[in-house]
Amino acid sequence: MIDFKLLINKAKDLGFDDIEIVESSAKALELSLFNSKIDQNVLSEDNSISIRGLFNEKMASIRVENFECDIDKILNTLKQNVLSIESEEKNEIFEGSEQYPVLEINEFDFNSIPTAKKINLLLAMEKKCKELDNRVVAVSNCFYEEVDRKYHIINSKGLDIVKYNKYCVAGVGVVAVDGNDKQNAYHMNAKKTFEEIDMNEICEKAVEKAVAKFNAKPVKTDKYKVIFENGAMSSLLGTFMGMFTGTSAIRKI
Repeated sequence: MIDFKLLINKAKDLGFDDIEIVESSAKALELSLFNSKIDQNVLSEDNSISIRGLFNEKMASIRVENFECDIDKILNTLKQNVLSIESEEKNEIFEGSEQYPVLEINEFDFNSIPTAKKINLLLAMEKKCKELDNRVVAVSNCFYEEVDRKYHIINSKGLDIVKYNKYCVAGVGVVAVDGNDKQNAYHMNAKKTFEEIDMNEICEKAVEKAVAKFNAKPVKTDKYKVIFENGAMSSLLGTFMGMFTGTSAIRKI
């Protein structure tokens, strides 16, 4: 395991003005069904460290997945990356805010729920969707995911904070047919514990969205007041998320 304090001290000795380390770790389970058969059952684990170094107001970064990697090798590579930068943009590492809100840590243990119970949830969701409306001809996607993430940020200015994020997501996609009209829709639900998942709500919303699309007709070109569904609006805003960064602001993009 890399000693972060030692890395920061060695970075200073090597001439770096400031250094920042972001440790990220995540464990995840992904389950999905298709035609009542398990389509996916994946347990994954990802660990990485991202290091940003400030040298003569120029910033470079490096990502490390091997936690046993030599610190001197990491810093020498990072320094070479900085020295190769030709941009004249000035950078800085944020020292952190004076205080941060205390967040409630989700202590729920998803491992305490047998995988078989999670699969049974998906089977029940698939069955429920077909029972809700006889126009539902297929369940195109039925999935469950759970994630346990940790973010740890530490820098040479004294910042040292940790954030935990643990949750699960269940969702379903349906295909509905009414005559020659074929529509599809999906709905998902994110919760902090397995017991909070509302199977009925997920299925009812997905089917409701699909059948609501039947017999849609074009409207006359004109100016209309429009109400956006929250999911549609978040998708629209998501298109522009890449613009909302400090780098974009500095570069006036």
